[in-house]
Amino acid sequence: MTTHRARTVGHMEPAATRREIAGPKAGFTQSGGPDSDWRKWAACRADRLRARKLSPSIFFPTSVVAASDIADAERAKAICVEECPVRAQCLRFADASGCSDGIFGGLDGDERRAAKRKALRARAKSAGEDA
Repeated sequence: MTTHRARTVGHMEPAATRREIAGPKAGFTQSGGPDSDWRKWAACRADRLRARKLSPSIFFPTSVVAASDIADAERAKAICVEECPVRAQCLRFADASGCSDGIFGGLDGDERRAAKRKALRARAKSAGEDA
């Protein structure tokens, strides 16, 4: 029998899955279904960070001015970009859940909002060309 823990948002250990998935190459979904627990493969999982003597708090800098927070944010982004096999799923999760703060998929909140605006402009431009 599998034990289930409460799901947490962000960079915490995920809840146990009802059915194991076949690794990071498996199909992932945002929610529901056997492949919904993409977080188990995230490079930012608390257990993986602790093994490197890092805190999950580096993914949630409290200031955009303090040098230590800027350094933490850059370190967190590097972990996402260089090591994480589920970066795209993480970005979709942040977008779908409305996370405005924190590093998700290698981007901070401002970068995610800018990317979303850019995508909306590109879609609008494309729709205008199709008319």
